[in-house]
Amino acid sequence: MWVARSSPLRLLGLLILPLLFAAIGVLMIIDGDVIFGVVGLVAILGFGAVGLIVLGRLRRGRGIEIEVSGHGICWRAWSDDLIAWQEIRHAEVLRQGRQRYLCLWLNRQPEFRTRFAVRGAALSKSMGYGDVALNTIGTDRTLDDLVDAVRRHIPVH
Repeated sequence: MWVARSSPLRLLGLLILPLLFAAIGVLMIIDGDVIFGVVGLVAILGFGAVGLIVLGRLRRGRGIEIEVSGHGICWRAWSDDLIAWQEIRHAEVLRQGRQRYLCLWLNRQPEFRTRFAVRGAALSKSMGYGDVALNTIGTDRTLDDLVDAVRRHIPVH
């Protein structure tokens, strides 16, 4: 069995940018200009939400985020639902900018943990990244490690 656990150090690194942009949003609101205020509020809400997600992952500790076994794959950031190998129609590594994802196209609709995950998955699918787009951001493993583990069970293009 292959697992990727949360990495508190990497998650803290991910927390710096959202907090910085939220602080800039506060400064934009303080500036007093209406347009700056609106942009500042959007920055606070958007980057604050990202910060809350990262804080939630930090609070869970060094738990298992991704698990690959002989039965299938589970990505706990989005769902506790195990995706069995026979349910995966296609797997491919795709890139968005510098970030790479292991994208899975499924034979069924996955069950996600939250409405945020459902919306994120719908956006991902509409952009051509499959039903589930996995990444190892904030974990102690790399995407290459994940792809190697998955390739033991199914082809990855």
